[in-house]
Amino acid sequence: MSPPSPPSPPFNVYPQMPAPPSAGQRVGRILGWSLTGFLLTCLIGSIVLNIYLALFVGSLTGGPHETAYESGAGPGRIVILPIVGFIDGRSHSFVRKSLAMLRQNRPTAVILRVDSGGGLVSPSDRILGEITRFKQDTGIPVVGSFGGLAASGGYYVAAQCDWIVAETTCTTGSLGVMASAFTVERLLDKIGVTPEVAIATGSPHKDVANNVFRSWTEADRSKLRAQLDHAHDRFVDAVFEGRKAHLETRERAVELANGDIYTSMQAVELKLVDQVGYLHDAIDKATALAGLSESERPAVNVIEPAARIGLMNMLGRRSSGPAPLTGEQLRRILVELNAPRLEYR
Repeated sequence: MSPPSPPSPPFNVYPQMPAPPSAGQRVGRILGWSLTGFLLTCLIGSIVLNIYLALFVGSLTGGPHETAYESGAGPGRIVILPIVGFIDGRSHSFVRKSLAMLRQNRPTAVILRVDSGGGLVSPSDRILGEITRFKQDTGIPVVGSFGGLAASGGYYVAAQCDWIVAETTCTTGSLGVMASAFTVERLLDKIGVTPEVAIATGSPHKDVANNVFRSWTEADRSKLRAQLDHAHDRFVDAVFEGRKAHLETRERAVELANGDIYTSMQAVELKLVDQVGYLHDAIDKATALAGLSESERPAVNVIEPAARIGLMNMLGRRSSGPAPLTGEQLRRILVELNAPRLEYR
């Protein structure tokens, strides 16, 4: 027999180490990592910026929205529409948009939650008109709920409510109208400035109650008083139309619209308010006016204004201070001070 063949040499179990990269390869890798990081940063930044822009545009174009206040077992929902603080054009815009939304998605009842000392005459009257038309068009009951303050224009906007509930500590009433203006004649005398105001020949009354540079005369006050009396008559009509079943005669509304303020108990005695109670009492009444039992009480939502997002606020920018007034801005301020503002306040 032939001798066995010699064994094969053993395999090398240790892998060979790769050759170290050259200087050019190292530079290429660093550039690749840098470019990848830059592109990833741009991608993340683009995503964040697009999210912000979507939120920002939505805040500008979006309207009021409902948030949950109380769960319920019954069908439908009761919606609380708040009117808080000084009543102005923004207040009317909020109410108008809110009621337009409720026309599209009708609730079982509406609660007008008022915590306001009033405000400008025209916006208050527009709000009352919006609520009146909403009731007439939809037949949905509207209940007034007064917080700590519902005076003057705060009462005016709720005059057409089917039922009014005022909290125990509520101050209401102050039914009437007022106006205020400033003149700067004495100030100009002290600093030695003499203004000249020219009036066209065909409009001699243009200067009456319309000149900030001189003190008022009785003619100025009489002119403004005529406007105040007209606005006051409108206030009386609104209160009487809304509370006709309780006040019976317009003369009674005239007696109450003397500017006095009332506690909630006094307002009930004077029949300006139907009940002393809190928001949950107003919800109970709204449920009843909707023809539902307590066991069928629906969910309750609150209407809130659209949130506004500012880029500078998100970035934490702070103002370095107010800019100095220009001549045009100063002139505008003087005109604003002089123009009498009729207020249900």
